[in-house]
Amino acid sequence: MIVSLQINMPRYFIENYHSIEKVGVFTIFYYFIVIGGIIINSVCQYLSPYYSKSWSRKDYSLFFKYIRYSWIIAGLFGIAGYIVTLFFGNDILHLIYDNKFDSYTDILNILMIAGVFVYLSIVNGYVMTSIKVIKAQVPMFAFLLVLTTISSWYLIPKYDLVGAAWVSVISAFTQFVISSIILIKKFRGEYVTT
Repeated sequence: MIVSLQINMPRYFIENYHSIEKVGVFTIFYYFIVIGGIIINSVCQYLSPYYSKSWSRKDYSLFFKYIRYSWIIAGLFGIAGYIVTLFFGNDILHLIYDNKFDSYTDILNILMIAGVFVYLSIVNGYVMTSIKVIKAQVPMFAFLLVLTTISSWYLIPKYDLVGAAWVSVISAFTQFVISSIILIKKFRGEYVTT
């Protein structure tokens, strides 16, 4: 529930300060990230048993190899998505939606920056769950909800959809950083005890 509220927080502020139509525009563009997330989730679902198995067997070189590959796949996929929208975003929007959203290409480009960190965070989420780091995720998502709410309150009334796109970047980047810190602490603790 916290995750859902955190993801949807910018939409509440867009509707409150601007219009329901702009919520629709933001949602349409955010679905470009969601589509990529489906692919990254599939990769992680495939690799998740390998994370668990190599961690429980204390085969850390194999474990970190799987994580490295997952981060590379997620990072390259996100960067490729950003580059494609940067150079061809207007053409893609025109092809799919005619010329209704031509003036919003910059919002799509900003959201695709968030996509890079969303995909990397998906990997971290699967790794945390695979190695049974569950409790630490609750305060992380509670903090992200507060951060997203404050960022939305500050950026969306002033900067409209551009502000909402930057809220997504801030939230996704912060989630990646915090989840990475949690994993690093877990890795260091586990390495010390073996």
